[in-house]
Amino acid sequence: MAVASTTRSAPPPPGPTVDQVLRLQAIIGYPAVSLLRTTAPGPRMTQADANALRALAGDAVQRLRRAPNVGADQQLESALLRAVDEATGAPTSAAIAVFVNRGTEQVVPLPVQVRDRAVVDTTFATR
Repeated sequence: MAVASTTRSAPPPPGPTVDQVLRLQAIIGYPAVSLLRTTAPGPRMTQADANALRALAGDAVQRLRRAPNVGADQQLESALLRAVDEATGAPTSAAIAVFVNRGTEQVVPLPVQVRDRAVVDTTFATR
């Protein structure tokens, strides 16, 4: 009798907690960068999803460089790239959110698909 082998993958990461969302919503101040990207669920982000997330980060960096009173902020750009690197090496679910400002770097797996976008605003895109 043959036994079928199954490959177990890591369970999808949980979505954000209520406390996590409330903490992110309480942060106010320009620039707050949010990257939102639908991803293929898996034990690690696919190359296509990673490339798309990096492109969103590049778009956000370009906007920051053109923004009055912000300009090139190397620490903020470095924080954004660190968060994107963290996201690309982690398990994925339906989507990923990356939130970065001068005091926050968070990568949050999301249980639902999103409209892919980079947002640079006074608050994080949490709604």
